[in-house]
Amino acid sequence: MGAVEDVKQRLNIVEVISAYVPLKKAGRNYKGLCPFHNEKTPSFVVFPDTQRWHCFGACGSGGDVINFVMRREGLPFVEALKMLAARVGVELTPPTPAQEAEAEERRRLWDVNRLAAEYFHRLLMESDEAAQARSYLAGRGLQAETLRAFQVGYARDTWQALSDYLGSQGWREADLTKAGLVSERESGGSYDRFRGRIVYPIRDARGHVCGFGGRVLDDSLPKYLNSPQTPVFDKGGVLYGIDLAREMIRRSETAVLVEGYMDVLMAHQAGFRNVVGAMGTALSEAQIAILKPLTKRLVLALDPDVAGDKATLRGLEVAKEALDARVVPVPTARGLIRYERELDAELRIITLPDGHDPDEVIRDDPARWEQLLAEALPLMDYYFRALTADLDLSQAKDKAAAVEALLPLIGELANGVERAHYVQRLAAMVRTDERVLARQMQQVVRRRRGLAALDEPPATELDLETYALYLVGLYPELVEAVESRSSALFVEAENAAVFALLREAGGAEPLWPQEGFLAGLDSALREHVGALVAQHSPRPPVTREEARQVLEAVALRVERERLRQRDRDLQALIQAAVEEGDGDAVTRYAGAVNDVAERLGQLAAEERARMQAGRRTAREW
Repeated sequence: MGAVEDVKQRLNIVEVISAYVPLKKAGRNYKGLCPFHNEKTPSFVVFPDTQRWHCFGACGSGGDVINFVMRREGLPFVEALKMLAARVGVELTPPTPAQEAEAEERRRLWDVNRLAAEYFHRLLMESDEAAQARSYLAGRGLQAETLRAFQVGYARDTWQALSDYLGSQGWREADLTKAGLVSERESGGSYDRFRGRIVYPIRDARGHVCGFGGRVLDDSLPKYLNSPQTPVFDKGGVLYGIDLAREMIRRSETAVLVEGYMDVLMAHQAGFRNVVGAMGTALSEAQIAILKPLTKRLVLALDPDVAGDKATLRGLEVAKEALDARVVPVPTARGLIRYERELDAELRIITLPDGHDPDEVIRDDPARWEQLLAEALPLMDYYFRALTADLDLSQAKDKAAAVEALLPLIGELANGVERAHYVQRLAAMVRTDERVLARQMQQVVRRRRGLAALDEPPATELDLETYALYLVGLYPELVEAVESRSSALFVEAENAAVFALLREAGGAEPLWPQEGFLAGLDSALREHVGALVAQHSPRPPVTREEARQVLEAVALRVERERLRQRDRDLQALIQAAVEEGDGDAVTRYAGAVNDVAERLGQLAAEERARMQAGRRTAREW
């Protein structure tokens, strides 16, 4: 038995989740209010027999005990596993010497950065040299309490002040260079990177100081200077203020993303503590990955100018790709149900007053900021504004450009009523017969349905799930082919974590034999990968095209098994609700049973179509 399975078997999922969610017994299972969305009627159910949980309410999420801790604590897989392993006394396999060296290096860099942050902060708050910096910050409306909370500092305008201080504490020049605190001269030697600047320590989600941002107090350039990329700092992979905003983001179920350090400082000072900063970078997948475990509602408040609009559009595309999708039932004209994918998140965009940054709006009128948050544009409304801003809609060419830009985006909407609303709006905007756009929209939607993967996340069938993962490792280019279905294929926390690493590794060469890839894994994941490779490598080999078909077949089979398990769970919940006299719960669960039955019928039809087309089933593979 591997370390992951050992940890899972020793844990009692009810005990773990009860520490976060008050649970009430419901027959053989337990229910409570879902911790991942607001609700008044309990729809969150824990199943002790299968050691799994599922929300039958709005969010529809579910998984194992590791998934739960990852989402609730906002932790990556390895950190959640370590936390749970410590709880049950499982000693994880010791790291390799290379991993140990990397971990030690990270600890040293965090330590030296922490000392540098304390030094800079002490200078800002106490030294005469920082009087101008204190005056500037006070003039921007920042209070001493805020400066202390974020440990804002000041770097002396000399070449060696920080180096001399850290050297006196026993730190070597090589450490300071690797941390990005000093820069090397071409002629030899080094000098402090941050000089004569206000310094903003940048922390990761766990509170480690990983880098710094510095702002000048005069007109010299560059106005802002960040730490270079280091083993612990990647500007596009961290969010300023995330360590202090994390809990409020979870509680408010909303993350507000602004651009600069001052925006975050002023927002937190005014009580808006769910605000984080992108530090002037384009929104990245890594930043979205930080927010995904905490919330499904993201509000962007970036620059109000044209360049800001373009940056926001790029950020929205990144967010749409990085955020999860869900499957929703869509009634058809014939009275049937069709399932379509839609973004399982809410993206909104704040339209800032011209020439004003968030920190100015908040400082001048916090109530106005609250109003802007309340009036943040839904995603499609923002697209309508941003994509037509520079078009002359009295001209035929620009009308066509507006339709070409907006119609495919409208076609992504799963809700037919919403689609019809925006088609009407677009028709009115370009003064075109709505029926013409409606016909074009039908073509867009048909094309989209032909390409979309219409699966709900399946239940665990470990052999098939790990076989799918094994095939992706053999043919890494299949990562792209299964990206949209990855949540349907890899629902065990450890498999999802390995798939994420396969996606990052990329390339076209098989990854399982590569020592470099395996050596880079955490020991528990390396053990898990070794087990699945040993389990599946004796199977008959498959070609790349056969592997594509296998993954398609496996997704169908696994979803069907999960739906059958869900039906059994729902029958048990209905029985418990009848015994409790909870008529509302009986009705709710009965509706879910009907949905499951309908989906099983659709899967059966899809499987028949595959067989008629001569494609083998998952069992035949």
